[in-house]
Amino acid sequence: MEVNSYKDDLTATVQELSHAYEELSLLYRVTGMFASLSIDDICSRMLDEAIDLLGVSTAAVLFLDEKQNVLQTKVSRGAWDDTRVFTSDTKVLWRSIETRKPSAFCRIAETNYRDEIAGVRSLLVCPIQGKAKTIGAIVVADKEGDQEFFSHDTKLLMAICSQAGLSVENAMLYNELEALLVGAIKSLVKALEATSYWTAGHTERVTEYSLAIGQYLDLPGDILEKLKICSLLHDIGKIATPKEILNKDDRLTEWIEIRKHPVSARRYSGRCSSSGRSFSASSITMSTGTAGRASSG
Repeated sequence: MEVNSYKDDLTATVQELSHAYEELSLLYRVTGMFASLSIDDICSRMLDEAIDLLGVSTAAVLFLDEKQNVLQTKVSRGAWDDTRVFTSDTKVLWRSIETRKPSAFCRIAETNYRDEIAGVRSLLVCPIQGKAKTIGAIVVADKEGDQEFFSHDTKLLMAICSQAGLSVENAMLYNELEALLVGAIKSLVKALEATSYWTAGHTERVTEYSLAIGQYLDLPGDILEKLKICSLLHDIGKIATPKEILNKDDRLTEWIEIRKHPVSARRYSGRCSSSGRSFSASSITMSTGTAGRASSG
């Protein structure tokens, strides 16, 4: 009897160590995986990991809209209604948001929540937390073979959410900083264009065309970001160009002065960075500006 007891204890210990190793390996993998991704890509990777690890057929990432106090689907897989908005009355989901703890329902038809999510047999909900706020929740449903969700499944899902929450929060902060930066640049550009009726709207058109070409060429997201900023800044050097030259009605002859503005643009913009990502205003070269207007006129 004692030998059998030792065998059982050893088996249980080995199983616990195996689960712990799997959780640590998962944490190590997703920490590097989420670091430099966009919010949409982070959410997609979350679902891919959850489906592979837990063997579920349906999964969704829901984001919390704090203004309307609802949960909306960001990304989903399987039989999930992307269009549905979940109010706080949907307790099967909001329970995890409010308690900041995962919730598992292995036989949801036998619970009081059976009418809240149609078409699923079992459900596991885990909140996605950042450092400062709740991002939302991940929902997985219906394991293969109609199996139940166990504590190990919950731990694995929590491991994914803990890293994804921090990465999503950082990505949101980066997007806010980028929007602030772009807004400041646009204000500066509009102020510059207001000094010359020749340049009104020029920078916005250059930015629109540049991004359209970049998207057609299927450039990566980080290059498109650089392209956008550099397009907005490409004529900033005209700050140093005398107004009487910028607003000249006749054909331009002051080419030495005009050709100084790209050099001035590089000097003024220098090297900008935000949220750990940097771009150089000289990293993308464009042949646009007053010279094009003069040669066509």
